[in-house]
Amino acid sequence: MRVGENNDTELGELLEDQGQSPEEYAVHASLQFDLDSLMSELTAQQREVLNLRYGLSDGQPLTLAKIGDQLNLSRERVRQIEREAIAKLRKRHGEMREYLAS
Repeated sequence: MRVGENNDTELGELLEDQGQSPEEYAVHASLQFDLDSLMSELTAQQREVLNLRYGLSDGQPLTLAKIGDQLNLSRERVRQIEREAIAKLRKRHGEMREYLAS
């Protein structure tokens, strides 16, 4: 749809783009790919605990108690699983250094 006095401007040119820039999209996609790669080395239970704990899937982090309720585990057991998973990931932190620096 053309707008303006001379109908020489497209309406889309006047609207602000609220989405990610191509650069932001590329960095996010690369980070997601690398994170998925690292998480694939964890057990299914460790992946699930970290996803729930840090809201990696839906952006809603949960407490240890809520995760325990969902997975039918004690709060302490969830904490132990989280600690084991993070220890595994820390061994590979060099691969994520470029993302952590920015």
